Amino acid sequence: ELCLRSMAAALAGSVVEMRVLPEGDEAFALDVLDIPEAAVSVVQPQKLAQQLDVVAAFVHEKAHIKPRPPASEEQVALGKTFGFAVGQPVEVRYEDSWFHATVKGFSQEGVVMVEWLGGGEAELAAIDVRASNRLPTTGEEMPRPPQSRLVIFGETRSRTAAKFQTMAASDRKISGHFEERFPPQQSGSLFGFNTAVVALPAGGDTGACAKHRSKIASASEALVEVLGKHAFVAGDPDERRRAQTLLQMVPKAGPFGDATEVPEEVGEFCSMVRVPTSAVAAVAGPERTNLSRM
Repeated sequence: ELCLRSMAAALAGSVVEMRVLPEGDEAFALDVLDIPEAAVSVVQPQKLAQQLDVVAAFVHEKAHIKPRPPASEEQVALGKTFGFAVGQPVEVRYEDSWFHATVKGFSQEGVVMVEWLGGGEAELAAIDVRASNRLPTTGEEMPRPPQSRLVIFGETRSRTAAKFQTMAASDRKISGHFEERFPPQQSGSLFGFNTAVVALPAGGDTGACAKHRSKIASASEALVEVLGKHAFVAGDPDERRRAQTLLQMVPKAGPFGDATEVPEEVGEFCSMVRVPTSAVAAVAGPERTNLSRM
């Protein structure tokens, strides 16, 4: 049910409201991610669904409903006569306008006693009172939540890709939120799909991994997202190992992308072509644009 409601909410650009916020559950292919309110604007559930084949939506907690106050049998009977109940939200006519109020009680003379929404009480004829669609609440304004919960349904790899993309977008808005305080957790599986947080090497071109992130992901076949001084990597053991090797290798390649050796971990995925010295400039292109496009 939550998956269907989330799909409808994402398509409508709205949120799902629930009494209790859901938790992640692998049995239902569900992950949750709490997004700081300041970063909610950069997370687009509908785009995640279109790009990564997942169902995603924000879920908010509903306002708490205040139970109706207890009423005597006499008041219940009188209320039925008038078509109202004690504690029921109503609208009350004053001159030519209608105002929100709540029923407090009834009298034998056909008087309905109400409490105005803004405070204060009044006694009116039943003809000047009508039912309202307003929900009875606690009377206190719900504080705006400091964060919104994003639910993501889908296959494990797709869900993880959506989480990584969301974390990266959030950290561009609030630096270090997921990188330092709430990094992804490992699943505990050493031989299957798992997640790793990789510290990027100090020194060298510190922005190279972020610049070439998509190429590292493509070459390693792992999911890779770079946040500050760390990279989030997900995949099977071989995919993670290749990605981690490239993440250590790329920053050390220097401004011209020169590698002194090819690590064993990526050897079988590497092709070597001997290029004559006189043709290096033509192969690289102006300012290495040809190599950058590869």
